[in-house]
Amino acid sequence: MSEYSIRRSYKIENGNPYIRRRTEKGWTLDFIFNRQGLGWSEGNVFYYLGVEGENNASVYMDNNLSFQFTSDAKIKWVAHHYSGTCSTSGYTESHYIGAGQSPTLCVTDNTKDFNLTIVFNRYKELNDCDIDNVGGFNNLIQGPHPIAFDKPLTGVTAMTSTQIVTGYTITNTLEDWITGGTITTEYVEELNRKWANERNDRLGQLKFYLNGNLFYTEENWEEVIPSYRNDNDLIQSWGKGKDYSTFWSTPVQYCNFYVKSIKYYEEPLDFIHVKHNFRTLTGYTFEICNAPCVDDVRSYVPPTATPTVTPSPTPVPTSTPTPTPTGQPTNTPTPLPATVTPTPGPTATPFITPTPYPFTTPLPTGFTFDADYIIVSYAFTDGADLDTRTRISSPNIGQNSAQTYLGWCRSELFPDNEGTPILTWSGDNTGQGFESVFVNIIRFKELYPSETSLTIEMSAMWYGTLGSNPVIMDVMMYKVGTISLVQEVYMFANDGYSGIYGVASTGTTITTQSQECFDQELVAKLQYNLTTYNGQFI
Repeated sequence: MSEYSIRRSYKIENGNPYIRRRTEKGWTLDFIFNRQGLGWSEGNVFYYLGVEGENNASVYMDNNLSFQFTSDAKIKWVAHHYSGTCSTSGYTESHYIGAGQSPTLCVTDNTKDFNLTIVFNRYKELNDCDIDNVGGFNNLIQGPHPIAFDKPLTGVTAMTSTQIVTGYTITNTLEDWITGGTITTEYVEELNRKWANERNDRLGQLKFYLNGNLFYTEENWEEVIPSYRNDNDLIQSWGKGKDYSTFWSTPVQYCNFYVKSIKYYEEPLDFIHVKHNFRTLTGYTFEICNAPCVDDVRSYVPPTATPTVTPSPTPVPTSTPTPTPTGQPTNTPTPLPATVTPTPGPTATPFITPTPYPFTTPLPTGFTFDADYIIVSYAFTDGADLDTRTRISSPNIGQNSAQTYLGWCRSELFPDNEGTPILTWSGDNTGQGFESVFVNIIRFKELYPSETSLTIEMSAMWYGTLGSNPVIMDVMMYKVGTISLVQEVYMFANDGYSGIYGVASTGTTITTQSQECFDQELVAKLQYNLTTYNGQFI
């Protein structure tokens, strides 16, 4: 393992405000790894949640979760779960190992960085006391129930249901209770039938994202809610942990990859925010790949830009790799309690607290979003030096000659009369990754107040090595905020937006290769109505 990797454990709430045992909807784990030339078998466990250092199955059951790399480049999860069946003979306890694997990661270069994001999104959103009681840890607290006792030295026996109040057990001596001494109590958490019966209230989706793109979803995944069933600490452990894939002791495993950054959100980030976070990252050298990654596009508009108050370790890259043009935007969660002394990592934009999706089905051909700014990004994952041409083709605003298009050997701004431009180019990316154009809708409306719609035309050709993968238009739309250019990754970022929407084209294979300044092949056209806010690729 690199000396720069992160291996830290953090205690989970028991009067500790930093990490909650259960949240309203779910959580998000976010990592940046570099294998440093190692094989996948060196990855091992990179995250653990649950009881610390426990080998007793009755204690670690339904009380542990680990994520690890497999030797064949997959992500494996393991957790023991409690269960049971009810028959005429009564309730019979049982258990099972909840384990599974993602598809193979499409990361082939063992010297490049990759961003892995894991999201749990519970089907049920819970609030207030429902968090503890609907499938929650209060189901582990049994009572009231009667217990028998013998009065010392008297031979008197008795049975009463008042000795244990709901959810509590007396912790002082029985003699104190009989003689009128002050009664002290504590919570007792035990696996039981009610906990097993409310399993459905703990189910949701487990999603895996690689470099901002979704590549696998596990349905009906059962969340792990850490439980105090002994005196051991409950922890989140990053860069190390146990794999309880058997019912006997297993040693702690250590992730030998360079763990450059870890973040934790006490909410499930959606696709738009995962992608936005990735696109604003700087100072890393990412390998961008395609299948099985897909854009799981959804829309929503948060009502206000509310900073998220969630714990997470601060990103801690201790060296700054030379970036290749691939790069990408995000929000920095709040640091966990300081047992880490990090070297300052890349800065990021404030995070917007997500609200529930307006819909949960895949994006249709059209969309509706009131945008102030549109950023169109050409995403290319092979080949080298994709040259792009971007313009507003309708209405006619003067971009009807080749020299007025944006791109290499063309214009960098339009209009370029020293006023605020409508379109701004990110510059020429001679490698792989992205090349972007910022479209200022506010400025367009100021200059053309009578226009009700516009069409953005996007074309490209290969100046360098011909690529075979489709070129995808990755379009991000924002309501308000401040746009800035992240030059080293040829992207634009937005600081302080109140609404965000993302959509991607189906992709176009570009076959033209030339070193001449000619017009190019059409990648996509985006049509946007300025009155109804409806848009679509045409």
